[in-house]
Amino acid sequence: MDDLTSLEKESYWGPSSSQAEVMREQARQPSICGEPVIWVERLGPDLIEYRFENLPHDDSIRIVYEILPKALELYLKKTKDYGGLSGGLGPKAPFVDMWRKIIKLKRCLWDGEKLKFEQTDEIIMDLIGTCLNILAEMKAEGDHAVRESSPS
Repeated sequence: MDDLTSLEKESYWGPSSSQAEVMREQARQPSICGEPVIWVERLGPDLIEYRFENLPHDDSIRIVYEILPKALELYLKKTKDYGGLSGGLGPKAPFVDMWRKIIKLKRCLWDGEKLKFEQTDEIIMDLIGTCLNILAEMKAEGDHAVRESSPS
């Protein structure tokens, strides 16, 4: 038996730790009410795959396809430099940085001020990243206000 043949055996991989079986089962069933669904599967230690279904309109498709990947990529690059969420300071810590960015965003969007370095889109994407960090900190502290995904 060659090395590749062993990869085909279930015993090599052990019990499934992904949503693959659930996804296959639900793919055979008709969609309920056409509600948006996001499938997340962890394929490896640092590899995660997302699949979006039943996106409600063209704007949501554009956001998921064009904007979300850029925002997540910027978030991941910036968190790589920081090495974590808030350095153990909790979910309130990022609020100061968020407030500074909101003031800056207000000046450029509302007041029409030209920015010299960081531009409007990067500020907004940073706010998205900061909000993700706050949610992760809340969840890490056991805050039950963080809503879990509903089973689909």
